[in-house]
Amino acid sequence: MRSVAVLSALLWLVSFVMCFALLATPIFEGRHGLMNITESFGALERVALWQRSLSWFPGGHADGTFVTWPKPLITWAFRICLVVMFLLQWLAFQTAWRTHRSSLWTWLIGPIGAQIIMLLMAPSNADVFYYAMSGDMANNGVNPYLTELYKVAENPLYPYNHWIEITAVYGPLWTLINQGITGLVGNDPTRVILAYKIFFGIVAIVVAVAVWLAARLLRIRPRFAVAAAALVAWQPNMLIESAGQGHNDPLMMGFVLAAVTLTILGAGKATQGGVILVTLSALIKYVSLPMLGIVALTRLGRDRGNRRIFVGWAIDIFTFGAVLMALFGPYWTGLKVLQEMVTEPGRIYTNPIWFGQFVVIRQFHVGAAELFREITRPMLQVSAIILILIVIVRFGMVMWDTKETGLSSQGYLPVWTRAVLIAFATIFGILAFVPVNTHPWYWTWPVVPVALLVAWDGEDREIEPNGHRWFVPYIVLTAVLTLIYHTRIVSP
Repeated sequence: MRSVAVLSALLWLVSFVMCFALLATPIFEGRHGLMNITESFGALERVALWQRSLSWFPGGHADGTFVTWPKPLITWAFRICLVVMFLLQWLAFQTAWRTHRSSLWTWLIGPIGAQIIMLLMAPSNADVFYYAMSGDMANNGVNPYLTELYKVAENPLYPYNHWIEITAVYGPLWTLINQGITGLVGNDPTRVILAYKIFFGIVAIVVAVAVWLAARLLRIRPRFAVAAAALVAWQPNMLIESAGQGHNDPLMMGFVLAAVTLTILGAGKATQGGVILVTLSALIKYVSLPMLGIVALTRLGRDRGNRRIFVGWAIDIFTFGAVLMALFGPYWTGLKVLQEMVTEPGRIYTNPIWFGQFVVIRQFHVGAAELFREITRPMLQVSAIILILIVIVRFGMVMWDTKETGLSSQGYLPVWTRAVLIAFATIFGILAFVPVNTHPWYWTWPVVPVALLVAWDGEDREIEPNGHRWFVPYIVLTAVLTLIYHTRIVSP
């Protein structure tokens, strides 16, 4: 279709301009006037690495430097491209929703091309370098859960890391994957980071395809399934934070999506498989742990005795523990292995909503700003926990009232299918937007369940996406927060 071709070409264009703008950062002029995405000295080192690596690219110089743009031009080019990308996501989704004979791969051409272009984006965030270094440490017999990065400062990846004083904060499944990638390509900074960017770009597309597959398995008509996949694949966060900046969040969400889909299709009989998949996701990033409660509570959705329910839960707990011990085995030396994973969420304060208030208060009194930080940090963390518990309890009540014979209008799917999708979307919405520590790569979490939920409602309840009062605000909020986070000028 002509509309798909036009939208795809525009996506490729703005992706290229965005990547080139970051490469054109004048790294020798200091931090003043830079966007948050490249503001720190460490970020400038990582941009310089990519400038040297792309010296062959138009704009590159033989001495490893790169053509530079004025800082305001870089900022506004990035901002405009980001806004256009969110508009393209919206147009792609709406067009796919209204196109009756729409091919999935037609709508993936744009995102696939954009992921390839995003390989040019300078990896200014340090996380991907931490992934690589922790995997390389493990391959060399150093336990990343017990050893801080500064203790192996001779590693070629060390100069590009930021969190040099902490041990691993990711689950053991992710550490094993890191070992596999670094074992395959080595620890040369350019080569290994390029490998990660390719890996994440592929994962992001696979997750979008998985959303389409889940929708089709749930008997959602093709055009709604394609639209759901487009909403995920075209999301700017999914593009920038995958092959662009390199974050593992889409991989975690892929496992959760598989768990939810399996649990629904099993109508309460595949709970153990769902538990295994959620556990695997949590052993990439532990943030998905609340979904264990949702999956386990689906056992209540079948009309059977309390004894069998409790036996089932006991099996779920055993399964969770067995997977946990099996994957932590290579790194386990006691509870200290878990220490950093527990304390990490309280270390930084990044949520654009609350951070903005902190900055305003700081203009009047530094002490008041620090007090604001100390009050809002625990308040928001506790609030997130309480909200998630409320979702889990309410879902449990829905399960308790549900009978085995209850079916959705899809015929063979359980009547509580929509309740699972709502809980899925709500939990990751809370986790992505409420706590003080939240980043644009976290905003790849809720788009997966949101896409599946709106597709389900389009099929089961004939509700247009815009018929949800929360849908448009969700898209706008994600766009605004991403814009604030990446493009605010930190050091004017």
